[in-house]
Amino acid sequence: MTEKLRDPRWLWILFLICIIIPLVRPIGLPMGVSGNTVKVYEAIKSVTSGSLVFLSPDYALENRGELQAMLVATLKCLLQKDVKIVSAGFYGTTSPMLMDEAMKKVGLENYGKKYGEDFVNLGYLPGGEATIAALGVDVHSIVKVDFYNKPISEIPLMDHFRSAEDIDLVISIAAGNEYPDKWIRQWQVKYGTKITGGAVAMIYPMMVSYVASGQLKGYLDSSRGAAEFELLTKNPGEAIITMDAQSLGHIVAVVAIVICNLSYVISKKEGRA
Repeated sequence: MTEKLRDPRWLWILFLICIIIPLVRPIGLPMGVSGNTVKVYEAIKSVTSGSLVFLSPDYALENRGELQAMLVATLKCLLQKDVKIVSAGFYGTTSPMLMDEAMKKVGLENYGKKYGEDFVNLGYLPGGEATIAALGVDVHSIVKVDFYNKPISEIPLMDHFRSAEDIDLVISIAAGNEYPDKWIRQWQVKYGTKITGGAVAMIYPMMVSYVASGQLKGYLDSSRGAAEFELLTKNPGEAIITMDAQSLGHIVAVVAIVICNLSYVISKKEGRA
């Protein structure tokens, strides 16, 4: 009996079940919401009607699994408000593609929004921090067409976006700490622009100091932060499913440790007998 309990195949089967169950039927296991997540929610909530928000997917395809749900949850929250959204990717050529994917998944029409009037994707803008700095001065001298190769002169929304002075909030969802740093240096310090966002778990601890100084208005911590944000905005999605799978997996791991230790104790007693 103890030999069967020690067979690792049972453990892998249980882990597989834990992953499949939330995918088929999300559970919504209890989850606390951190103060930094609340601050992100409040920063977005405080944006007034008619304001412009810059949503920057500062990550690439390899970070999709950890950050795409965060982008989708943020986009849903913004679309529920009467704000205009401008997006561009600086991290890599796949960044605007991920934004396009999120936009199509959410569906602008589901919120009564129109592309070009309420949302625009400016595509990939190379140059990193230099480009971010230049956008702050004169957008139209840098950007000529959007992601779909449409001249920005034909996009009504771009008439309202000329420089950093026109943006009320920047949301940077980042794979590396260099992009929140760049937004802070070039827009927050120079123009006083409010900045918030989220990142992969690896760099989240480095961003907490910016939250403490007030330079970041809260910050989301990877899949966990995205799931908390989904709870706050009442838009359950992929992040909550991910956390359900992780939580169930942790339960299985703890139970497996207990069973293995009990099995070891029982086998020792049987050996003595």
